[in-house]
Amino acid sequence: MKLSIAFFLFVLAVLAGPAYAAEDKASADDGDAQAAGQAADRKADRDKDKARPKNLVHIPGTMKFRKIPYKAPKPIRFSYENRFGRPADPVIGRRNAQNVVLNEVSYDDLPAPVRADIEGSVRNCPVNGKLGEVKAYSYVSDLIRGRGLSPNYLVDLSALGPNPESCGAGLGCNDSGCLLVAYHSYGYEQWKRDLVLRNESWKLSTARKSKGKDIPNLSKPAPLTYLNVNAYCSTGQGRPKPCRNHYLWQVGGLSEYSPPPSGR
Repeated sequence: MKLSIAFFLFVLAVLAGPAYAAEDKASADDGDAQAAGQAADRKADRDKDKARPKNLVHIPGTMKFRKIPYKAPKPIRFSYENRFGRPADPVIGRRNAQNVVLNEVSYDDLPAPVRADIEGSVRNCPVNGKLGEVKAYSYVSDLIRGRGLSPNYLVDLSALGPNPESCGAGLGCNDSGCLLVAYHSYGYEQWKRDLVLRNESWKLSTARKSKGKDIPNLSKPAPLTYLNVNAYCSTGQGRPKPCRNHYLWQVGGLSEYSPPPSGR
């Protein structure tokens, strides 16, 4: 009796095997077709974006587009007076510099408006070096996350090398250092050029007072992240002298900041 049951199950498995195999193959074919369809949809979306005129912008709430009149960007220029910018708000300014994440991005991955601003200056004022070698960094903080803004960007133009004497905009490096250009987001996918800083070196630094009072009204304050710039600053009496500037990134852009003496 046990042998008969085993034989029956064996025969059933032999007969059902091709059916299951065919079902598995059909399921795999369906998965492949679905993946191919999704890939085709993504390619179609990319092709549609490439075909769309770049000088058109969508009118919210409609199916229409309007033409953007071309407006040449103002050349990127540096002024020593930039270091005397607006002071950081003692409360809001500090809240805006919490939980900062800085990531390096390639020049080609910068937003089109940012690249257009840089390339507009380079077009009018040739420099040494290649734009593809320019280093750029995205900056995201609690402020940006909470307001639904796009990342801010720091663009280090030191890769452009020494500045030709005939270049009035001064995009390249010279005896006073190299340019660091800040772009801040004032709306989703919208950016504005902020400070242009000439520097010998720069970094993002973290500050936290030992008693946690650097950010008022918070029981567990997050560390503050500020931009630390080593530069040569004009004294109005001949050759610039070494100086160090500190900035917090606020809604309106970079602002002056005085870190705690301990630097913690």
